[in-house]
Amino acid sequence: MTTSSLAESRSFLPSEPTGHPHCCLSISRGLIDLLGRILPPGPAITLSIGSGTGLLESLLAECNPHLRVEGVEAESSINEYIPEQNMHTVAGTWDLCSAAEEAEAWLFVYPKETKLIKTYLREYGNKEMLKTIVWMGPRSDWQDYNLILKDFGNLEVYTGGNIVAEYETMAVLKKG
Repeated sequence: MTTSSLAESRSFLPSEPTGHPHCCLSISRGLIDLLGRILPPGPAITLSIGSGTGLLESLLAECNPHLRVEGVEAESSINEYIPEQNMHTVAGTWDLCSAAEEAEAWLFVYPKETKLIKTYLREYGNKEMLKTIVWMGPRSDWQDYNLILKDFGNLEVYTGGNIVAEYETMAVLKKG
């Protein structure tokens, strides 16, 4: 299944958050639309750190052509949807991608541990370029990540509704 067949139009997307075998996050039209409004338009880069198959990132880019979304993953073979020129590979789940320094927004979707986000923030979090961080994952994990991210900027939290599944949280942090 290609990205084109998945998202030929915005109408493909379900109105309610729905699981998909190629994405750990539930996907909905509301989620893609909201991220399209939150994330910076190109040429600014949105870097999805731990992009997995790249389904979410590809849907974001296709449904919001004004976005420039790039992915980062430890194994290039995992990516199925992000064009090769928009994909970065790192040495392992502990390794940082230098493209984070040039990104205006970071996406973290179902990150495995807080240590990686702490390391990214320590290395690149104070760069002028970075304006937005979006964290999405299990609602039960948000408290641990909130402790790390809370000082980054203004926080908006989304739970349930037509954005994320009832058991998920999306946190959007914006500088000033």
